[in-house]
Amino acid sequence: MAFSAPIESIDKELKPGDVTLLAELPGGHFVYENPRALPRVMFAAEGRLDDFEQIVETGHWPDFDPATKVLLEQGVDGKSDRRPGSARIT
Repeated sequence: MAFSAPIESIDKELKPGDVTLLAELPGGHFVYENPRALPRVMFAAEGRLDDFEQIVETGHWPDFDPATKVLLEQGVDGKSDRRPGSARIT
C-alpha cells in the first residue's frame, strides 16, 4: 500500500503493528505492508450460497474461511471433487 501521508493520519482505526512501514520515499510518500493480508490468488474447494443483499445492507460478513470457501450469490452449494490448486504471481 502506498500513500502520500502517514497512514495513521488517514485511518484512525489502525492500531500499532497493524501495518508495517516499508519505505518513506522522496516527495513524502509512504509504502506499507499488511502482514495479515490474504494471498492475491486463492482457489476455494467449496462454495457456499449466501445473501449478498443482506451482507451489503448490514455490513456483516458471515463466518467462513476464504482460504477454503467462496461465497456465491447463485450456483453450486457444496464441495468440489477437484483437488486444491495453487497459484503465484511472479
